Amino acid sequence: MDYDHFPIPEIEPAWFDTLLNSDLTYRVVYRRATLCPCQDERGAGPDPKCPVCHGVGYTWEPVQYAEYTDTLVRVEPTVWGLDQASSSERMTRGGVVALLEVQDEDGTVYAPYTEVTFDPNGRIRFTSTNHAPAPGKRYTVRYRAPVQGRMHAESAQKRRIYADRGEVQAGDLIASIPYTLEDLKTPNPAWNAGPHDRFILVDETYRYQQRMRRGRKETLTYTWIHRILGARAVVNDQVVEYAEGVDFQVNDGEVEWLPGRGPAPRTPYVLEYDAAPEYYVLDGLTYDRHAGGHSLPRRLMLRLWNNYPGRGR
Repeated sequence: MDYDHFPIPEIEPAWFDTLLNSDLTYRVVYRRATLCPCQDERGAGPDPKCPVCHGVGYTWEPVQYAEYTDTLVRVEPTVWGLDQASSSERMTRGGVVALLEVQDEDGTVYAPYTEVTFDPNGRIRFTSTNHAPAPGKRYTVRYRAPVQGRMHAESAQKRRIYADRGEVQAGDLIASIPYTLEDLKTPNPAWNAGPHDRFILVDETYRYQQRMRRGRKETLTYTWIHRILGARAVVNDQVVEYAEGVDFQVNDGEVEWLPGRGPAPRTPYVLEYDAAPEYYVLDGLTYDRHAGGHSLPRRLMLRLWNNYPGRGR
């Protein structure tokens, strides 16, 4: 056999990263963990009264934001006069927090939130078909969103190969992290993620009902909030409903009651809200991800944030 001409397979890392940066994956915000220097005088663990980490033992980088500009193409309205749910009118980043400017290729400017807005999926919606770019016309959208990347994720319960790792809880994920971001050039910071780091799945929405106590425990578990649905408490043997904006508001993940509103101090209540799910890195999976000298995608085991040890529910 002529081994000199035997074909030698080669790995093309860009193919893996292209797939993991496609629309088939999740858009995520990565938050790196930092070990808090506090220490409990009675042992080696964190100080349960630490004002920095609040006894958890770690702090996390705040979410970083940036301005982005996308060029989109106006689609033909449907026969019902509504915009089609087309990816050609969807912003490329998730978790958009502000629409800053919209202008078509003819120079016409559309006022954000008055003449144009966007839906929860990031698709641009013009409020009037009479004042919108003509079908097929290009327009640019400038907006503000969190700095983010992508990852593929699947339920850990579906993968029997990981049964030898011990207990697998409901909601655990196996995540595949590309080495580069969408441009296939910029290194992905999340590729170096380790235990305790956190990921927010900005496009996903879960409904949560969280137990609170007025004046004592009023921090939301999941702070990437999509919608506040309301609060309720038992007052004088009756369930009393409280509305956001009327009785309370949520700022920076904290419930703040308006003057003269809400239950008495120390009264337990339930807050119901829609938010993006958040996970922490439980561990990295043992795979050689530098085959042939290439930095290939990594796999991580993720667990829901409300199960984080010592978080204090």
